[in-house]
Amino acid sequence: MATVSPKPWMLRVARMAAQTPKAINRVVAPLECGHCVSMKQVIVVNDALSLPKGKLSAQVAHASVSAFLAAAESKREVWLERGMPKIVLKCASELELEELHSEAQTKSLPACLIRDAGKTLLAQGTITCLGIGPATDAEIDKLTGDLTLL
Repeated sequence: MATVSPKPWMLRVARMAAQTPKAINRVVAPLECGHCVSMKQVIVVNDALSLPKGKLSAQVAHASVSAFLAAAESKREVWLERGMPKIVLKCASELELEELHSEAQTKSLPACLIRDAGKTLLAQGTITCLGIGPATDAEIDKLTGDLTLL
């Protein structure tokens, strides 16, 4: 059986997870210096669906992980080192999510639309949310700056 070596960013996440919150704050603190570029991830939720909290949480998690995996490894590493900042926003419709996804792709941002599997509350293929990033705050804000928090 072959052994797979963990990637450096995986080891950093494991170390961060093992640290106390005080130690994690020391790791993230350099973000406040003027020399660092701020990065984040945004998840946009289709608010028209009025999903229950549990279903919504699962869909947001799918979007976060999927967009993370779509990002370049260099962006993933920086984002992980900076504490994995993310924001959850809402939009009015599935159409708006599709338009945001198209814009994100045009701007070469990592982005993933999440379509429900149809096993519980929603019809198969229903678009529930969109994960964008990790990318710089400026890149993401150009796309999502007009949306409101969930």
